Amino acid sequence: MATKIPFAYSLDHERMVEVSTVRSGKACNCICPSCQQAVQARKGSKNIWCFAHDPLPGETPDVECDISFLVSARQFIADSAIAGDLPDFTTAEAYSVDVVALEIPGIDSQYWPSKEVSVKLTDSTFFQNVSWEKGPGHYDLTLVLPNSNIHLYLAYPGKNSPEIPQSKTSDGYFSLNIKSLETSYQARRSIQDTILTMAQDLFLGSEHKEWVYHPRQDSQSFQEKVHTTKAEAKNQLKIEFESRHSRKHKDGRPLQAKNDPKELDSFENVDLEQLDSNELAASRRFPALFEFFIRHGHSPQVAARKILKQNASNNHSN
Repeated sequence: MATKIPFAYSLDHERMVEVSTVRSGKACNCICPSCQQAVQARKGSKNIWCFAHDPLPGETPDVECDISFLVSARQFIADSAIAGDLPDFTTAEAYSVDVVALEIPGIDSQYWPSKEVSVKLTDSTFFQNVSWEKGPGHYDLTLVLPNSNIHLYLAYPGKNSPEIPQSKTSDGYFSLNIKSLETSYQARRSIQDTILTMAQDLFLGSEHKEWVYHPRQDSQSFQEKVHTTKAEAKNQLKIEFESRHSRKHKDGRPLQAKNDPKELDSFENVDLEQLDSNELAASRRFPALFEFFIRHGHSPQVAARKILKQNASNNHSN
């Protein structure tokens, strides 16, 4: 069976094209982008239009070509953008995401209270009637702007990750995953659902996009905002931890002082009957830490033994 291919290289236009834009049969004057063998444009009334290798080419390739939809789609999108067929583009929102933790002396760092901190870097932006050029290095395209540029990387599974600039720059670096094009193409129901139309939707939408590098992320004002947000998050962790550690009974007694172990049972239905006298004493003396370990998936016995071990280590160091 002849190998069907979604794109071909037009000798007339000297770029990748899709079947809906060329004449039928051999008159398309196209070749396979993989093996350079002549192809035909099959544009019948029953089957989905496609390209197929010419069964009677002038020259037959030595090996069967191995054409990939996504590799071809990447080149098609790049050629179409530079030719002016993809004039509009929307960038995605960007956030700086990090994790802050509250350091607690005597406790392994994997058990420190922590939370994710997200700081908005930029909103999405719509660009209309833009000009595209060939991108630098591994980047496929460059969106030309008055004061800076955005370099676009067309990503798909199996392709190497885009490179991040090594030094500060006023240009932005952006990634667009085109994997969804293949799914959309396979699910299309009419010849009007062209790959160019799907690519236009992908350029205009906000999904499958992310900033590889945004020039604002290195600015002093943004770094100060990130620092302030992290400090606030860490302070909140401290307040929450101290609040748990200083809990009191209804009569005002500190929870750490000779409390009934059944009261610890209330937060997770913890079974304390399996604890020996030393372990039970540890759970009474350090209820906040005991609860902390329980909430991190440890059994009551393991939680109590961790407290005893850390307390012994602290006494030894003192």
